[in-house]
Amino acid sequence: MYIGITLQSTPVFLTMIISSIVITLTADKIKSIYLPMFITGMLTSYVDFLTAPIITLGVPLTIYFLIIQKKREIKL
Repeated sequence: MYIGITLQSTPVFLTMIISSIVITLTADKIKSIYLPMFITGMLTSYVDFLTAPIITLGVPLTIYFLIIQKKREIKL
């Protein structure tokens, strides 16, 4: 809904969606979440004028932690 109101925030949401997809597909291979989040942060600061940077951090991290939590529940 936010993208339809302002086209200025479209790159932020595209960055969020792409990083979420990458994290979802590579969650098994990621040893440390720092590098993917660092790359996402660099892309966000490149395409964003500080309109909604918390979205590109919060959504991929939430997805990653949910995947990790699901793996731990399966192991138990």
